[in-house]
Amino acid sequence: MFGRVSIFIYVVGLFLSLNSGSVLGSVLFIDYGVTVDQAKQIEKSIAAIFLILGFISLMPKIWYGIPLIGIGAFIFAYLTQDFGGGFFTKWSLISQSPRYLLPFGLVFLTFENTKKIGVQLFRIGVVLVFFIHGLESLQSHPYFAEYILNSFEYLGIPIYEDQALLMLKIIGGIDILVAALVLFSPSVFIYAWASIWVLITFVIRFLSFGWLMHKEVLLRWPNLVLPLILLSIMLIEEKRKNNESVFQL
Repeated sequence: MFGRVSIFIYVVGLFLSLNSGSVLGSVLFIDYGVTVDQAKQIEKSIAAIFLILGFISLMPKIWYGIPLIGIGAFIFAYLTQDFGGGFFTKWSLISQSPRYLLPFGLVFLTFENTKKIGVQLFRIGVVLVFFIHGLESLQSHPYFAEYILNSFEYLGIPIYEDQALLMLKIIGGIDILVAALVLFSPSVFIYAWASIWVLITFVIRFLSFGWLMHKEVLLRWPNLVLPLILLSIMLIEEKRKNNESVFQL
């Protein structure tokens, strides 16, 4: 149920994004000659469809809405990559991978004979998002640097730009290390750290720009869910193995 609720949370973020104007509207206006008003109406209609799919995804034993959400998330990641035009949007298909891997992985995870596929999809999502954000940090992503500067200012701690950029490079190195550990040597500790770090990034966004960042956090909710689910699975498996060893004794 946690996975279903998490998908709904992401859908709410997508709904808010589409209603406030997204890359889809820009593509419709620039590439297809649709008027601004028509583009907005199309965005609102698609937003409503996704919200309905989000509600359907909350219903037990109903699965057809969840893959559709995953397909939609993939399409928006692709559009952002090709038409976003912002900092590092060329990597959006990778950086937004948890948004479309969560729905697909959840479906696989539900059935015993495909559970391993779901786990691997979640691992891929964690690896990709930490690796790409690590690269962005090492290349001094201006938004990330601004988050650091604004957060320290909010806390009343003086910090200079060069110090923020140094911190960003350290963070980037840690993120890439986390990606490597998840890929080659996953553990309870590394999944716990990945979950905590994503939570910290959410807090940093709010400290930097206030509660207006709620839409951005909702869209990035899958970044937190994937390591949390992997952590839960690993803890359950370790508990089961310990119980089996006790019975064998």
